[in-house]
Amino acid sequence: MKFNFHSTREFKIKAENKPGSLHKIAELFGNHGINIDSISAFSTNDDVAVFRIITNDEATTTKVLEQNKGVVLGYDVGDVVVVTLDNKPGELAKLTDRLRRRGINLESLYVVSTGEKTEVAIKAPDVGAIKEALEE
Repeated sequence: MKFNFHSTREFKIKAENKPGSLHKIAELFGNHGINIDSISAFSTNDDVAVFRIITNDEATTTKVLEQNKGVVLGYDVGDVVVVTLDNKPGELAKLTDRLRRRGINLESLYVVSTGEKTEVAIKAPDVGAIKEALEE
């Protein structure tokens, strides 16, 4: 079974874990016409908030982050694979089984479901291995 997928870039942004940190980033992006297509957020044990964000404009996002280093503690940009699945029970299991059988360890995964379809963004140390696994 082949999976329907495409590659994109993800920003892993670190900020202080305090009220308003995400607002500052969202406001910066909004003021520069950057749309957030996907986001996940979590905190670490050292008072750092981590936001994994996919936007509609990598170049402008990079420029805005570089020009506003006081708002964020740092950021990295990396490749992710976005897989489209049917929004029904068992589909994520099929996907993760394929990755498991290929020995692919995940760095992050987040899901957005809308109607009949679900999109899964996957980050791993070897994004190419994910693509190969999805094409078999």
